[in-house]
Parts: sequence; structure tokens; C-alpha cells
Amino acid sequence: KANEQTKVVALALQDFHGNMGSEEDVPKYIGNLPGLGKDRFKMRHALLLDSDTGNQEFCYAYFKGGWKAGMAIGGIAGLKMGAVGHSGGPVIGGASMALGAIIGGGIGVLTTKLAEKVVAKLGANCGGVAVFVYSLKKVPVSIDKENTVTVFTGDTATTKKGTVVAKFEVSGRELVIASTHAAEGIRAKKKGSACPTHGVENELQRVRDFQAGLQALNMVRSKAAGAAAIWAGDFNSRSVHPAGDEQVGCPFWPKGGAEHSNEDLALLLRGRDVLGFDENNQQVNFQTLLEGSDLREAGNLMCPTYKKETVPEEGNSNGKATGDGLFQCKEDGITMFYKASHPPSWVDRIFYGGGGSDGGGEGKPW
Repeated sequence: KANEQTKVVALALQDFHGNMGSEEDVPKYIGNLPGLGKDRFKMRHALLLDSDTGNQEFCYAYFKGGWKAGMAIGGIAGLKMGAVGHSGGPVIGGASMALGAIIGGGIGVLTTKLAEKVVAKLGANCGGVAVFVYSLKKVPVSIDKENTVTVFTGDTATTKKGTVVAKFEVSGRELVIASTHAAEGIRAKKKGSACPTHGVENELQRVRDFQAGLQALNMVRSKAAGAAAIWAGDFNSRSVHPAGDEQVGCPFWPKGGAEHSNEDLALLLRGRDVLGFDENNQQVNFQTLLEGSDLREAGNLMCPTYKKETVPEEGNSNGKATGDGLFQCKEDGITMFYKASHPPSWVDRIFYGGGGSDGGGEGKPW
């Protein structure tokens, strides 16, 4: 549920292809966000990978607005929205309860897959990685333009991959925000195909993308002692057999159907922490790469975020009026269906840290 006192909204985008000079692609204002009433948030800062050259150029836009320092900042506690992203179904579009607890009076984060209205306005279909920051009138949000980092890690025919990181100041408090889009790809991608014992290049590249993003985040944080951090992105991990299984690295394929939903979810969860594989074909987990860091993953996200199917209806193209044969997962009273062609996975994640004892760091808690 959204905290109605939210004053600042940060969008961590992937697959953004909009034109920075276009009001249609980058709206100056956003509003009517679920749970936030009629509040209207104004664009303050926008940062993205250069969509023209594909190199490590950094684009920055500053949106002036009237504000006074010291305005109380609201927070967001576990904002979940019926958003439609590339998956075509409702997905989590906000910070978890755990994240809300950390930044208690501070920031609302809508990550990766946004509410339908925001997606439509921003044109988040393909393109690059971005961080947009909006706030209510008179709420001070500044950026440290000398402490920003972009890392280009690769591209496809439709999107550029990498990480954008920047340090912001919200009413005198420092917060580092990062957005990452990592490489996609797993062995035996198609259901029923033979699964090789060695992985594909993108399983390794995905690990490198995560490491590059973490290094960029740490670089910015090293110049901002005591700052809280939020890192959101489409990390493109897949639910695969973990180390110790005979089919290590091979995707989990659920049985499908309502009668198997609990069994299927338990199976998929076994591979939830797997990010990819290293040069020696050894499994690499998220938690392994975060060891020694104060970053932790925001919880309260039970159902996979990828790849969702529209709610089956009588006479639709898949001929499954009740979703029979499709993996389905129920969360917050909403039953979500998943495409049979892709292993259901938690590709979208939020990591947070610092900013006080609740956030795993020194200083005044958010």
C-alpha cells in the first residue's frame, strides 16, 4: 500500500527510448499514481545512457521548480501496482515493505515496470537505462553532477544495457539511486530443448553486468559517506537449477495449472538467487556478489515478475479460458498467469542499504 505522504518519486527505467526533449516521451508532470491520490509530481532530474552513440556518454537534464529547503519528505511503504510492462500482466511496480521501512520518511521508488499511465507517457518500450526523479511542489531535490557514473555494457537490436548511478540530496539527506539493465540469455531457452552442461556467453555477461553496476554504485557511494542507496533494475536472471542439481543451469519448467501452483512456485524459488555463471561454468548467486556489502534485496515479492500472460478469457488465442496449463501465482488477491514459453523468473529486483541502522549503515535512519 502506498504511503499518502510520499513527496518524491524516483523512476529506475530500463528499455527507455524516449526523446529527452519531448513532452510526450518525458512528461514534465506525472500524477494519479495508485495509492497517492491526486498528487502531481514535477520532473526535477533525468539521467540516462546516451541513446545515440551507445558509449559511456552521460545525458543530464535539469528541470527547474519552485521549492524551499526543509520541507518534510514522505515515504512509500511497499507500493505495488497493477502495472503492465513487457510481460503483459500485473507486476510489482514499487518498493517493498522492507524498503519502505528503511527510507521511512523519504523516497517512493517505482522500478522497472511502471503503472500503465506512466509507461505510456514515458514510452518505456526499448532503448536505454535511465533514472528520473519527480517531486511535489516546493520539495527540494538536488543532484551532485560531479558524482554521477554511467557504464555501458552492451546492446541488442532494441536496447542498450548498462547502469546509471547518481547521488541526490533530499531535504539535506543524501541518497544514491542506480538503475541497471543486464544481459538476457540462458541455456536451453526453449521448453523441451536439450540442455547443455555448459552455459551460454550471456550467462557470464549478466554476471559481469551486475559486477559493473555494483562497482559503479560503490564508486559513487565512496564519495558520499553515510548516504543511503537504492539500486533497482531488470537483472534478467532466470529460475534455473542451482548447483548440486543434476541439471544445474537448466531452466525450471512448471507443470502449470491452479492445482500445481504451490508446487510450481516452490520449485521456481529454488533458483531465485541464481544470477548466472562464471568463466569456469560455476554458478554465481546474487548473495555471493553482495557479501561484505550492506546492500540487501527488498523482500515481500512472492510471485515472479516475468514473463506474464494476459488473463485468459473465453475464446482467446491460447484457447485456455481458465488458464489451464499455465503457471499461475496469486499475490495481494490478484492471480497472475505466465507464458508457457518462458521460465517464470524474478528478473526485476530492488536492493537497498545505508542511511541508518535499518538500512545496514551508519547515520540517521531514513
